[in-house]
This record gives sequence, structure tokens and C-alpha cells, in this order.
Amino acid sequence: MKDFDNDFKKFTPFCTVFMKYIYFIAFFGVILWFIFTKTRFYYVKPIHKPIRGGLNTYDVVLEAGDSYQLHVFGTLQKVKYQSTDIKVATVSYHGTIQTWRPGTTIIKVRYANKTLKCRVRVVKLSNRKMKLKVGDTKKIKMKNVRWGVTYSSNNRSVARVSSNGRIKAIKKGRATITVKYKKIRLKCLVIVE
Repeated sequence: MKDFDNDFKKFTPFCTVFMKYIYFIAFFGVILWFIFTKTRFYYVKPIHKPIRGGLNTYDVVLEAGDSYQLHVFGTLQKVKYQSTDIKVATVSYHGTIQTWRPGTTIIKVRYANKTLKCRVRVVKLSNRKMKLKVGDTKKIKMKNVRWGVTYSSNNRSVARVSSNGRIKAIKKGRATITVKYKKIRLKCLVIVE
């Protein structure tokens, strides 16, 4: 019995320290969770479907002419959709967003005395095809986007593109300029004569 008491006394400090670490990690995790849910990252990229109701996305970027299905989770009640700018995008009674021209609109989703909002940004490329002479430069841009756009050329010996979208014709031939923003990829054919 004395050996057991001695072993228990030796083991107790380890358990105390271990439990302090567990409590600290749990406390730190709870604090981080409360902070994280107040940031835009929680709403832009939800890591789970909301239990008490919510949208499958709160920010969507689409090309003019595209459509997107908006879903509401956690409700069985009738849902009403409304677009604040129908020239940019419209929304059907069952949540299908149809885009028309570059711009930004807010889709308001109303149900059970609640209003949820989803921002829809519609983008468009300034040129889909251009003809240049050797040595000419011309700028290409994605409409309704200010930053975060990347440009690349599939044939740099024919046409090169800078980080701000300025295309320079190097020699005769064809090249495709790819303009990327988030999940949107738009292409422009450059013909150098």
C-alpha cells in the first residue's frame, strides 16, 4: 500500500500539469472561435453549413452571362429573393442568379423575419480579341475588379503581358492572354501582324 501511495504522489504533479495544458488549449480555442466568427473569413468561406439557417455563400464572383444557384439552409419556410440592381443580375423565385453586365448587386434573402445578403460581383474582360502590330502595346483589364487580378501569356515570344495588364507585341503570330481573378478565368486572343 505504501508503494501505491508513493507512486500516486509521483504521478500527481504530471497529471496536474497535463490538465493545465488541456484547459489552456480549450480556453484558447474557444476565444479564437469567438474572434473568428466575427471576421469576414467566416462568412466568405464557411467551413460548415449553418445549423440555424444561412446561405451557401455570401460573396460570389461571376462572369456576365453566367448563372449561380443560391441555397438557404436551416429553414422550411417560404423564402423570397430580391436583387438590388436587376441590370447587373436578377434572381428567380427559387434562388437562381442570372448575371447580365459588369457591376455589383446585393441579393436579399428574406424568410421568417430574417434578411440575409449575398454580394454578387459580375466581371467582364475589356477585349476578347485584339490585333496588334509588332512593337505595339495595349492594355487589357477585367471590368469591376480593382486588384487581385493575374495575367499570363501562353506564348511569350509573340506577346508578353505585364502584371498590370499591358500587352506588348513581340513578333508575328498568335498568343492567348489568360486573365484570372479568384475562380474566374477569361481569355483574350492576341494576333500580332
